[in-house]
Amino acid sequence: LIGCWMSSRLALSTRCFDLMADESAKVQDYFERVPLAFDRIYRQDRGPLGNAIERWRHRSMFERFRVTLDLCGDVRGKRILDIGCGSGRYTVELARRGAEVVGVDFSHPMIELATRLAREAGVSVRCRFFVGDILRLPLEDSFEISLAIGVFDYVREPEPILSKMKQLTR
Repeated sequence: LIGCWMSSRLALSTRCFDLMADESAKVQDYFERVPLAFDRIYRQDRGPLGNAIERWRHRSMFERFRVTLDLCGDVRGKRILDIGCGSGRYTVELARRGAEVVGVDFSHPMIELATRLAREAGVSVRCRFFVGDILRLPLEDSFEISLAIGVFDYVREPEPILSKMKQLTR
């Protein structure tokens, strides 16, 4: 299950943060401290053998990435919302494929990293990033696809976020 609301189809992710729960401060603190270490999973800068080992160690994450992108289909010209975008790996790849993507995360260091990665990939004109709680951000846009990858592990009550995704996705 991968966490996207696409037009009228819903697939649940394995993670989300309940920003109203007591644990949200702990989750936010964690992601404020570890953006580079977290993102290192996706980087392919260890040489062929090191990259192969990392891909094997984190194969479920790479498989989730592949399946998510496959389910999104042809994204050229589509507007996509990436809730809990973290370091922006999904956001940047979707922008590379021609989408206009809005990434939201409550960790400022993660958004800084995502912004840098989008700039380095040459897709920053197709990416907008916001630091904050998706439930409180005054987004007036509508999207063809909304993702919440790696988010629902952190939520006690997913309904408010799922409702927001449904509201913002046409």
